[in-house]
Amino acid sequence: MRKGPSIKDISIEAGVSVATVSRVINHQGNYTPEMEKKVRDVIQRYNYVPNIAAQALRLNRMPFIGIMLTEIMNQHFSEIVFNLQMKFFELGYVTVICNTSDQNKFMSKYVDMFSTYNFSGIVYIATVFYEDTVIPKNIPSIFIECSPPDYPAESPSVIIQTDHVQAGYDSTKYLLDRGCSRILFFRSRQGLHRQSGKYIGYRHAFWERHIAAEDDWLITIDHSSAKSAYDKLKTIIDSGMKFDGVHCNSDTSATGVIHALKDRGLNVPGDVKVLGYANSDIAEYYYPQISSVDMNAAAIVDLAAKCMVQLIAGEEISKKEFTLPAKLIIRETT
Repeated sequence: MRKGPSIKDISIEAGVSVATVSRVINHQGNYTPEMEKKVRDVIQRYNYVPNIAAQALRLNRMPFIGIMLTEIMNQHFSEIVFNLQMKFFELGYVTVICNTSDQNKFMSKYVDMFSTYNFSGIVYIATVFYEDTVIPKNIPSIFIECSPPDYPAESPSVIIQTDHVQAGYDSTKYLLDRGCSRILFFRSRQGLHRQSGKYIGYRHAFWERHIAAEDDWLITIDHSSAKSAYDKLKTIIDSGMKFDGVHCNSDTSATGVIHALKDRGLNVPGDVKVLGYANSDIAEYYYPQISSVDMNAAAIVDLAAKCMVQLIAGEEISKKEFTLPAKLIIRETT
């Protein structure tokens, strides 16, 4: 086999059709596990890389996928971005990562770029949409933890989200079961859509116990940062407000909450129980280890990559919206 093998060379070496090799490369199914192993063994042996230029000519699209998100410093979303980048690279696509910082002027520029250069697909992650932002409706799109208003159902798109309502309910119920009765609910100004689901679950857990969740327990911070949470909680403690639990909007903000409690002489979890969100590495390796909600990032990445490949290929997808379960991970802070 010559130095730069073609897809036909791979098919001959593996003993399968060119169509089968193409389906294996693009994760399109309709082949046996044995066929897939044969093809991938040959691909690995000869370090075969798909000819993305030829793919672009065939599909009339550039082999680029745009990834847009509001808050790149959020560890959960940055983990999704990183793993999506690796997945798409394996499939022969180059990713362009854009952080909007919740500003419409950035988003509009990025969207214009995706359209002008005829990107193969766009992934929107926890993106804030504005009324005057024009979303390209002809480019295959995956919306993770967000949904654009008035987006046509017939467009090549899929929405993927975590079941935040159930996550908010399960985590709050657990804190109530552990003896908490006055639980602060931290949220950031970004991503209020997904956080509203958590808050619905939070309120429902109180309603089941016939406990009135007070409005001033809903605490809004500027970002998912440790400093923002630290400053806010110190102010709350100094105001004299009584509470025995904190439901944080991220694991990073949970670290700020824990520091503020320690600085004011309060013990975690003895005096106040603290729950993070997203189950990032910091939750497991912080001291004390932070109880958190695992948002199933690996499943989100796998599903998003699979759906994107199908949308680019023009295939029908049976579901337009997927809601994935979350899981409560118990550690030392509760």
